[in-house]
This record gives sequence, structure tokens and C-alpha cells, in this order.
Amino acid sequence: MSKKTDGGPAFPGEQGHTPSGTWNQTFEPGLTLRQWYATFAPEPTEAQVRDGIENDKITNPHNDDYKPPRRSIREIVAGLRFAYADAMLAHEAAEEQNR
Repeated sequence: MSKKTDGGPAFPGEQGHTPSGTWNQTFEPGLTLRQWYATFAPEPTEAQVRDGIENDKITNPHNDDYKPPRRSIREIVAGLRFAYADAMLAHEAAEEQNR
């Protein structure tokens, strides 16, 4: 199984103002490319969210503590957005391989 990549930093910065007004030389990685793609992923449909809720109910019908907990709607939406971002990164990797 291959390790998922986060795509590296989307907008890295190496300099910035300190509170005293001077410049520092620290590296601030900022968002990863995966986070950037997830931010702009299309809004999941109601059917996709409903499927996520139903899958959680099937996995843990009685909401038992020893099983994976049911996710909130926000967690389901975030998961769908990151799945989109992972697909974008996989597509980029395949395109890079074909060059």
C-alpha cells in the first residue's frame, strides 16, 4: 500500500515580520496542497452526505464505544472534500508519471 502524499506546501514562506517589526528567517510551510484542494472541492450533495450517515449507521448501528464512532455531518463533509483532494493529487501523480 502506498503512502498518501499531502502534495507539499502550497504557499511556503521563508520570511516574515516579528511582533517587534523586524524580519525573521523562519520557514512557515502554510497550507499543504491537499488542504488547498480540499478547500476548493465542490460542495458534497445531500445524497453523498446521506450515504455517509447511512454507512456510519451500518458500521456502528448502536453507537457502541468500542466501534468507530458515528461522524457528524461536518466530519462527513470534510471527509468527502479530502477524498476529492486525494483524487486530485493522485491525478497529478499519474500525469507526472506519463510525462
